[in-house]
Parts: sequence; structure tokens; C-alpha cells
Amino acid sequence: MGGFCLFEGVIEKLHEIYKGIPVYLVGISRGGLSVAYVAKFLKEKVTGIVPMSALYRDRRGHSLEFFDWGQLKQKILIVGHKDDGCANTLYSDAAYVAKKYKLPLITVTGGHQQLEKSPRAECGPYAHHHFLGMERQVANEIVNWILQKPYKAEVSE
Repeated sequence: MGGFCLFEGVIEKLHEIYKGIPVYLVGISRGGLSVAYVAKFLKEKVTGIVPMSALYRDRRGHSLEFFDWGQLKQKILIVGHKDDGCANTLYSDAAYVAKKYKLPLITVTGGHQQLEKSPRAECGPYAHHHFLGMERQVANEIVNWILQKPYKAEVSE
């Protein structure tokens, strides 16, 4: 629980400096796991979360496989790359969570990979797992969602 205190302190400072500012947490891979649990712990202090290529499965047991998304009261946007090759962050799991809990989903296709540069290949930074080549397009749609503007549910080249 100590790790959540750091998030709580940062968020409280943001609220102190910028009165009434909505706070959204965005996390990729294991960061997607983190934002879900931080939102669960910090409740109304967090306005919304965006788990991207979130860790839905993990042989080590730290994942969102049995996470109850229905307990969160924050806004949630699920983002996944249809060709994510990381076995722990499959698009099919993202789509399942979005459908089961009636959450908005951004489906990404396209971009490119340079797996020879990635220390963990399909789960690394040079893979679809991190939306390589699609970063700007994906970020724009996340911003549109946060600002409650129309956003593309499908992002491709």
C-alpha cells in the first residue's frame, strides 16, 4: 500500500495547485495494471484511467485477470493494439473486458515493429505492444476522449 501513497501525494499536490483539475492516469503494460489499482485505492481523487496494452495475464500472478472493473467509479478507456504479440496483454483480453463491463475501447492497427531492438521482443518498446509508429494518433484520440470530444474507436494508419 506504500506505493499508492506516492501517487496520492502527487495527485493531492496537483489538486492543491490546480484547483478542481481532473486527474487521468495512463499506463502501458504493467502501468495499465498500476492505474487500475491506483484508481481502486484513490477512488474519487482520480477522474479516469486509460490502461493501454494492460497486463491482463501474467504467470507470476500480478495481473488484471480477475480484477473487478465494475468496482471502479472513474471513467475508463481501454486501449489495445490488435496485433499486440505479448502473451500477457492480448487484444482479445482488452476487447473482452471492454465488452463485459461496457467500457469504451480504442482498437489500434498499424504502425511497425523493430523486434530485434526490443529486449523482450513482442512485449518491448519496439513492438505493437507500445504502439510504435502510432503514438501520435493514439494520443490524440485519448485526449479527445478525456475532453469528451468525438474520438475514433478504431485507429489505423
